[in-house]
Amino acid sequence: MPLNARAQSHASTRRSSTRPRVTMAPSVTPRRATTTPLSSSTFTPLKERSTTFSASKHKWSARASNRHNRGLTPSSTRPRKAREPRPVGDKLYVKQSVERLAEFLREEGFAGACTTQALARPTGRDFEDAATFLLRLLDDSWRRDSQKKFDDEFVDVFKKLRYPFPISRTALAAVGTAHTWPPLLAALLWLVDLIEHDRRHVSKREEGNVAVQLEHQGADRVFYEYASDAYALFLAGDDAAGEALNARLEEAFRQRCADAASERETSLSRRDAALAKIASLKDAAASLSKAIDGRSKAEALCDKAARDADEAERSLAHADSTLAERSAAAAAAREDARRAQANVAATREAASKARRDAPMVERLLREAARLEDDLARRRRQRRASAEFKELSKAEADGRNHASQCRAAAETYERAARRLQLVPSSAKNAEGTNYRLDLGVADADALEQASEVASSIIAPKLDELKEAVAKRGEDVKLALASARLQSSSLQADAEARKSRLRGVVDDIKRLEERLARDRDRADAARLQAGRDEDALSAEADAARSRAARDADDLDALARRLDGSEEQSKAEAAARFERRRARRAELERALDGAEAIARRRLAMNAELRASIHPPPPPFRGEVVEAL
Repeated sequence: MPLNARAQSHASTRRSSTRPRVTMAPSVTPRRATTTPLSSSTFTPLKERSTTFSASKHKWSARASNRHNRGLTPSSTRPRKAREPRPVGDKLYVKQSVERLAEFLREEGFAGACTTQALARPTGRDFEDAATFLLRLLDDSWRRDSQKKFDDEFVDVFKKLRYPFPISRTALAAVGTAHTWPPLLAALLWLVDLIEHDRRHVSKREEGNVAVQLEHQGADRVFYEYASDAYALFLAGDDAAGEALNARLEEAFRQRCADAASERETSLSRRDAALAKIASLKDAAASLSKAIDGRSKAEALCDKAARDADEAERSLAHADSTLAERSAAAAAAREDARRAQANVAATREAASKARRDAPMVERLLREAARLEDDLARRRRQRRASAEFKELSKAEADGRNHASQCRAAAETYERAARRLQLVPSSAKNAEGTNYRLDLGVADADALEQASEVASSIIAPKLDELKEAVAKRGEDVKLALASARLQSSSLQADAEARKSRLRGVVDDIKRLEERLARDRDRADAARLQAGRDEDALSAEADAARSRAARDADDLDALARRLDGSEEQSKAEAAARFERRRARRAELERALDGAEAIARRRLAMNAELRASIHPPPPPFRGEVVEAL
């Protein structure tokens, strides 16, 4: 249960449990009927009781003014131990409690240590001063008992106030420690809640918000008291006192009627003020709807400006992409023209070289034919000479003799191996080398040399003839290919020239398109300027309307009645909402201005980027054509 509700329940329990008793016993002394005005600053001492006869407009009673002392009277019952529902050990809760206690003490004018730093770890003296100050706020007539220690008195007072949780005297001996201060801080906050609740309860009761049932009950009690006093005076025979009692009763009734009439007039005036306030609030709501419409219009203008800015951005991006594509196409055309010029130059060089090499090719062909004739003649002479025939016969005899020697050597080798004479490590060789070495390798080399000598001239001459013939064919093919390449390069050069003409035409069309884009950008810039002027006018009008609304709200807030707390809270809430909406409108207008500035910057960049550059490579294109 919250602290306020707990304090309220305990206060109501104390008030209902100690209602004064009315008896019908005779009295020899007359009772005085006095009218006791109530006020929020009236407090009954904690140690005294006083009985008054009240005939006010709110309650008829012979009541005991013991609003707090009925809980402070000694009781034989011990306070019921309850489980602590508050998180007194939580650091965040302790911090918030310290801040609240410091704020309450400062508002009440406490002259001691009331800062959050001092109350976070208070000394024993600071705690005693703060507790004494709070108890005197609860009852201004309360004083310290010089015969008792403060710790004992503090514990006894909280027991009499029926504080639901026990307070340790050991904790009061060391107040500022980390484990003793949170429970004591919670007790002080409970005392603060009790003071605030008591003030609210007394204020409401003094304003006249008493039920009809309690009013009737008070009137009956006054009647019983009057009957008792009148009967006592009748028995005593004191007629003068009886007349005085009757006069006091009539005066009390007249006072009650006057109070009821004044209360009725006050209620009517408050009703009229509330109706006027409702009408003014309705007017404020109408002006608020106008401000909301203005805000919606401003938002529409902002959206339109944003769409226009996006369209300008897309146009700028499209122009940039088109310019990049055309620039790339022009660069590619220039590169193709350069390659075509290089190919034409290479073709012309090859043709001129072929013309220069034509006499040398013819001379080589004639030399090759002469060499072929000489080679054929020499081959015929060699084959027809006697030396060639003898050499051929000697080579044939040598080859036959060599083959016979090789066969005999192989027969000897097989016989020596059967007799175990070879190799030198054999059984019957006794370390002697009986291997027959006929120089087969030398014979083979001699035979190969004779074969090479007999066949080297003719193959070489054939190869020379074939090489000369091949060289002639290659020269002829090179000349034909050079002629074909020259013709193809001439055709390619014509195609390149036509492509260059097309590129020149494209560049001219691109320049014309850039000029049109520049004209459109200028028109867009002018439109943006007009939109910016219109948006600025709308923003100024919206600001003026917001200022007028704020002035109206300030005037309305000044006209509000301070006693009407609920209407004041509603008006304050509406004012805060209107202020928030005004702030949102200003932010929207600032955003619109930022968009307009960004659009102007984009238009400036667009103008800077679309100025027509000089025609690219015009001299090279004319030279290529």
